[in-house]
Amino acid sequence: MYYQILKKRISASREIEEIKTMMENSFPKEEQTDIAKLQQLSLREYVNFDVYYANNDMCGFSFIVKNKNFIFLYYLVIKDCFRSLGIGTKILNSIISSKDKKIVILNIEPLDINALNNSQRKKRLNFYLENGLINTGYFLYHENIEYLILASEQTFNIVEYKSLLIDLSESYRDCKIYKK
Repeated sequence: MYYQILKKRISASREIEEIKTMMENSFPKEEQTDIAKLQQLSLREYVNFDVYYANNDMCGFSFIVKNKNFIFLYYLVIKDCFRSLGIGTKILNSIISSKDKKIVILNIEPLDINALNNSQRKKRLNFYLENGLINTGYFLYHENIEYLILASEQTFNIVEYKSLLIDLSESYRDCKIYKK
């Protein structure tokens, strides 16, 4: 089936409830950001909080932070019933193709055979790798959670990336970025 994808800014309370449900179904509780906080952050000029529709049905959302050199994909969530239909790939490709020579960067949970959601982690990693992002070999440790950093380029300015994170939230001031 062909899906026409429409992107728009969040505007209705119904959308907020659907976003909450999608987030709860996609991320462990400790990785979920309060929707009201995301809405507040989205008022900043360099933040985009968008919902996506496939043939008039909400299928996902993204939360993106931009600066001079980066497009930081904080969230890209596709509703369960729309996964494996190519919709996530279309949305991600539209983000990557609009990068204007900026590095697209994101953090995901690294693979961990002892994690309850390791199969979800594998699917997420494979999705991003299959869609052209690169495992940079860097990790981010923030609020007692380790993340693997993926990007559209193998190398990036770590200091500038951390600065982008701090602009998003002061809680990143104490984060660590490292290679193992």
